[in-house]
Amino acid sequence: MVKKRKLTDKQERFCKEYIVDFNATQAAKRAKYKGNNHDIIGNQQLGKALVQQRIQQLTKKTEKKLEISAERTLQEMANLAYSNFYEILDKISKKEKLTEWEQKVISERTVTKSAAGGSIKYKAHSKEKGLEMLGRYFTMFKDKLEIEGRMTFMDWVSKNHNK
Repeated sequence: MVKKRKLTDKQERFCKEYIVDFNATQAAKRAKYKGNNHDIIGNQQLGKALVQQRIQQLTKKTEKKLEISAERTLQEMANLAYSNFYEILDKISKKEKLTEWEQKVISERTVTKSAAGGSIKYKAHSKEKGLEMLGRYFTMFKDKLEIEGRMTFMDWVSKNHNK
């Protein structure tokens, strides 16, 4: 009979703490591991297969609960990237109802009142950030140079020795 391995109570707590902020050091502290080497303990825990499996389970459970998906995230990024804030402001000035995604474009609304009247200022989420995030998702930009090939140390020495 094969005995099924199980997480300890402390490992389970570590996993639950880890998915709060994905910081292994802080998760080890909050899980009450003893000592001052929480960075080492956190990394050791992340290296264990059972801990990794449990973190994946908890993460998937959270994603499902919050209805987080790649499709929904992409849609939100696209809404920010392709929104026209001036059209939204125009609709507001005409007292027209905003769609749900138009409402999400607005990041801040400030009302100022004075004896002479008042004003309302609107601020939008960053269109550039939405475009940048979409570009990164679709790998439109290269953050690093990728080089493929093989060269042994001796090849490098013989090639660079005569320079």
